[in-house]
Amino acid sequence: VGCGKTAIVEHMAHVTGRSSAPFLTKVQLGEQTDSKSLLGTYRCTATPGEFVWSPGAVTRAVTAGHWLLLEDVDAAQLDVVAVIASLVEDRVLMVPGTGAVPAHRNFRLFATRRLSAQGTRTSSAGTTSACS
Repeated sequence: VGCGKTAIVEHMAHVTGRSSAPFLTKVQLGEQTDSKSLLGTYRCTATPGEFVWSPGAVTRAVTAGHWLLLEDVDAAQLDVVAVIASLVEDRVLMVPGTGAVPAHRNFRLFATRRLSAQGTRTSSAGTTSACS
């Protein structure tokens, strides 16, 4: 915790001219973060019964070729890990209802993991647990 993981990515983004949103998107992952919030969802419009797709932060970064920093990836729920896995393995984002979205050639994914100085996972509640 506090060793500069985020700072190094922000510095690289600054050096390459990507220091501000949307060129660098930072997402803090946790127990409350689900894949829908990252991928996007359908939202209703002013017309009754009409819905439009509203892409989430990950979908926007993947399609536009921006950098994405996922912080505390070890705190992510399994559905979020599944989304990230297909992106890392195949550079394809699987979006339910939309299908496979290939990553733009400029897209970059960075992820951090929160550990204490003793090598244990630090939770947001301030307790620690052993890392695997």
